[in-house]
Amino acid sequence: AKSAPAPVAGTPVLAPLNGTFYRSDAPGKPQMAADGATVSVRVPATHPLKLDELDLGVTDGTVNFTSDAKVEIASDFEVRKNVTVALNWFDEPNAFARNVTIRDGGVLTHESMKKLNVSVLGDVTIDVGGHISADSMGYAPGQGPTGGKGTGGGMYGGSRGVGCPDAYGSVFAPTDWGAGGGGSKSGGGVILLDVIGTLTVNGAIDSCGTCGGG
Repeated sequence: AKSAPAPVAGTPVLAPLNGTFYRSDAPGKPQMAADGATVSVRVPATHPLKLDELDLGVTDGTVNFTSDAKVEIASDFEVRKNVTVALNWFDEPNAFARNVTIRDGGVLTHESMKKLNVSVLGDVTIDVGGHISADSMGYAPGQGPTGGKGTGGGMYGGSRGVGCPDAYGSVFAPTDWGAGGGGSKSGGGVILLDVIGTLTVNGAIDSCGTCGGG
């Protein structure tokens, strides 16, 4: 069997988009800056990131940072305004050794049919206007254990509605994707959040299906 790839420590993932690079200014401190541009970077599953610091700096632009690999960050981490961070690795938690802050206009999420699995040794603070979201990131329309048909909604946990398919999963410890509803309604995704410190939510934590999804 092939051995797992070694974590990438301070190695930049070069992505020249709109004249901007995701770069490493110092060992262990990758940085991505977008001033008046939209920058999108994807880290492949074959390159786990183990970093002292990850600074997704944005002044007047938009940053979309997606990692299909496990992420480990040793310092405080901020998701700032106009920054979307999608962490798709869920076989084990993405690990943050200190505090995580979601600022106004920042989003921490996962992509469709992935899971947001995060462990934080410090505090997690979600400011007003900040989001941890897995909205519509579950099963595709009509798919899943109890996918809806026509105008029907998919179900997950709890009691089913009249004419709806039987519910599945746990309403107390949900760990599976929400079923898709009829039409173009996707189910909700999965958020697994383990916070050792204090969780302060002034913004929102959401995992809703599209209207009619699970």
